[in-house]
Amino acid sequence: MNLFEKIKGYSGLISFRFGYMPILALALALLMARLFAAAKLLSITEFANYNIGLLVSSSFCMLGCLGLQTMLQREWPGLVVTLRSRRGMVLCIQAILIAILCAVIIASGLLLWSSYNSDHGSTLRPSILAVGILNGLAQQIFVLVTVESRSRGMTILFAGQYLLRAIIILGIGVAVMTMRDSGLLVLLSEALITAIVSWLILLSIARRAHMGIANATKIAAQTTHKLRWWTAFGLLCATILSWSSQNIDRWLGQSMLDVHEFAMYAFAANLLAIAGSAQLILNSSVFPQLARTLAVSGRRTTFLLCSKYCCALGGIGIISAPLVWLGWVKAVRHWYPAYESSNTLAIIFIISGILRCSDFWGSYLIIVGSELKLKFATIIALSISFTVWYVLFIKTQEHLPTMTSIAWLACIIAVCTYIANTAFAWREVRR
Repeated sequence: MNLFEKIKGYSGLISFRFGYMPILALALALLMARLFAAAKLLSITEFANYNIGLLVSSSFCMLGCLGLQTMLQREWPGLVVTLRSRRGMVLCIQAILIAILCAVIIASGLLLWSSYNSDHGSTLRPSILAVGILNGLAQQIFVLVTVESRSRGMTILFAGQYLLRAIIILGIGVAVMTMRDSGLLVLLSEALITAIVSWLILLSIARRAHMGIANATKIAAQTTHKLRWWTAFGLLCATILSWSSQNIDRWLGQSMLDVHEFAMYAFAANLLAIAGSAQLILNSSVFPQLARTLAVSGRRTTFLLCSKYCCALGGIGIISAPLVWLGWVKAVRHWYPAYESSNTLAIIFIISGILRCSDFWGSYLIIVGSELKLKFATIIALSISFTVWYVLFIKTQEHLPTMTSIAWLACIIAVCTYIANTAFAWREVRR
């Protein structure tokens, strides 16, 4: 029996009562735990290097194989239903090949650029760029191969795949951190683990599709030019805008702050990572429900249901915010005294996290087929956010951005994005 089929069987005992969400939540919690373990076990400088590498990694994943990742997520379920699993596997291999090509080109370009820009040597060294892109490539491939289990409706297997990877990454990562104070070695170990798990998943995909990996790769390479590239590029634009609204503050922090300040900023930004994980788990349930409601009851009922979710999550966040802030501050003082100066950013990130976690309007716009309006909403939100931030924190104070001012940029972007998405969703339902 295949390893992942065993995982499906064992986790089925849990899903009998609770479903797949607790398994996925546990996997995400373990991945979050590795960030706090890194803050505890690594020096401040190496923790900063680790987070810079993760930032490079997530930036690479933002490309989404030039849009093929979103196309794969959208088409593979239909291919499974129409008994064309082999076509789905070929499309997956094509996305992997494009991801590898992107990694080679971007790594070569960035390494060449970094060699002529020594000013960034203290934080964005060539070694960090190379390892970050390698880590991002591994993460990208893992995301691609796990699309198959979701497409087949095997949600327990999907959650089990994430849980297995999270357990191994946390265990090996803590061992590496204990033996060596090196953020780059931790990133390399995560990339290696993710690559091995992805290969095992790909073997199981090939078995279910009754198709050899070598044969699928040959067909993928020969037919890549026939893909609908304009559609893929359109999806890529949406992904880039979404990623920018959630990560541009960290890139600004990396370029404007020194190593110690960026480590403080990255540690406090874990609050946003927690909010993002919570939103991912919630949206995995809310998105299908909104889609079903649209099919049965129409746009207005779907809009009202989305409003209820947004208001409920926002209300819970506002009520719990003071307790979360007090708990965070006390926990940092007790367990992470070296990062106590980051507590000044906590309340700003908590506000941003509440807005991100309770924003389901983007999902509504996607479900009703208004992806273009979602792009416009994001562009408008980013434009207004940078204008407001520049006027309030840069022009009037006439100095370079600080940790606090960059954190406020993340908060302003969250506010403007929420308002813009809400406004476009309201206009959509009134058509």
